[in-house]
Amino acid sequence: MSSLRVTVVLVATLLFGIALQTQNPAALSYPDSPDGFRQQLEDLVSAYKSGDQAAFHAALEALAIPNADEWLASHFAPADVPKLQHDYPLSLDGFQRHASWVASNAARLPGWEMTAKPSELPPPPAAAPEQSVPSPAQQIFVENFCYGPLHPEEPAQRSWVNSFVYVDGRFRYVGGTYPFWWEDLQRIRRPPTGDVQACQLIYKVTPEYPKKAREKRVEGVVRLRVVVGKDGTLHGFTVVTGDPLLTEAAIKAVRHWRYTPTLLDGQPVEVSTTIDVNFQLNRKD
Repeated sequence: MSSLRVTVVLVATLLFGIALQTQNPAALSYPDSPDGFRQQLEDLVSAYKSGDQAAFHAALEALAIPNADEWLASHFAPADVPKLQHDYPLSLDGFQRHASWVASNAARLPGWEMTAKPSELPPPPAAAPEQSVPSPAQQIFVENFCYGPLHPEEPAQRSWVNSFVYVDGRFRYVGGTYPFWWEDLQRIRRPPTGDVQACQLIYKVTPEYPKKAREKRVEGVVRLRVVVGKDGTLHGFTVVTGDPLLTEAAIKAVRHWRYTPTLLDGQPVEVSTTIDVNFQLNRKD
């Protein structure tokens, strides 16, 4: 009889532990791989679907570097630390708004699947003036992922690229295509010399005003970072700023925009740029 009671207690304890882990996705750990990152995103969406706001916000906060100020202080030169400690929460806030929007849209219809694949990291700073940007005092392994939701009713995949570090069994946000401490490299690396012919917008689609945003009287500008390809098409969409109620409509419209290629010494080149999409209600609305 005592053996039976011990077995029952052990089983109950195991089931109780599994239930707690299921209810608290922020306590989970994931393998350091693209599939592990996909699983972390899936659990973020599942937490949103559950309606448990505490669990969702915990999973959202778990995308941040734990004790970020200490982490930055231990990885960068003292002269760079104050600015990085100031910049990281601002960059993180924008990403968490974006992640909330991704989760809310992925949870909106049944049948969503999250995809995630590695994305190439930009090369590190080389000669001056690139060496003016902060660089880690000790090596940091940064991983870039291109990710997004898929749904059978919406075959055109929306995807974004962000960079992460793997800390304590989870992926922690550190930036867009570039880690946030190297954001200035995008400006520095724009072609500064040679015969440059900038890209020009030749086809534009006006976004539809989202019904929820209209009902809530939400207005504003959505700023997107995109890559203009050699053929003038756009890819690599990243939301920089914008109300989550407006960002989906902005991306859906801008995806169809077309540009003339940027030419450097007569040859087409890819360039990164930002696009502002303005949403403004009419007085009659």
